Amino acid sequence: MLLFSLYAGLQMWQVRPGAVVVAKRFLLANLIYGLVVPAVVAVMIGLPELAGDAVKTALRAITYTAIWYPYLLKSKRVRATYS
Repeated sequence: MLLFSLYAGLQMWQVRPGAVVVAKRFLLANLIYGLVVPAVVAVMIGLPELAGDAVKTALRAITYTAIWYPYLLKSKRVRATYS
């Protein structure tokens, strides 16, 4: 995920063709990662204390994606810069 985020960020920063598509894919991958990994870890370890952390991580991933994905879809600035 770290390498993917660096790649997506560099694509956007360098205003490369397809950068928005890469960024959207990163956001979706980050959402899936944020939902699945904490839940799996909490279940595998079996500690109820980790369930709260898993929920926080999932909410963070959902919020991050809910803000940035629509921005990449609808922003006039993004459209003008990356078209």
